[in-house]
Amino acid sequence: MTSQVYQPDAFKTRVDYAARCLRENRTDSRTFDTCFEMHDGDAVVVALIRRAAKSSTLRAAIDKSFTKVVAETGQHPWDTFANRHAHVTDLEGMARKLREDARIAFDKLMANRQTTV
Repeated sequence: MTSQVYQPDAFKTRVDYAARCLRENRTDSRTFDTCFEMHDGDAVVVALIRRAAKSSTLRAAIDKSFTKVVAETGQHPWDTFANRHAHVTDLEGMARKLREDARIAFDKLMANRQTTV
C-alpha cells in the first residue's frame, strides 16, 4: 500500500494509510508525509477528521499528534479546517479538483518560465 500513496488518483489510499499511521503512532515517515503532499492534502485532512468523529481511537491519535497545539489552544487545528469544509459532500471530487488546480498552476508557472528564459 505504501507505494500506492504516490499515485495521483489514490486519494482514498492516502486517507487509509494516514489513518493507520496515526493509530499506530508512525507519523515520522516520508510516506506518511506524502499523504498530505500530493496536492489533495486538504481533502485528506477533512476525511481524517470525519473518520475521527466515528472512531475514538483515531480521534485520540490525531489529538496526540498535536498534543502541544491542542493543550495551548484547546482545539486541534485540523478541526477548524474541517469545519470550514463541512459543506463539502464529495471529498474525492474535492481532492480531484485540488490536484487539477495544482497541475494548472504548475503548467502556468512552467509556461511563464519558458517565456522569460
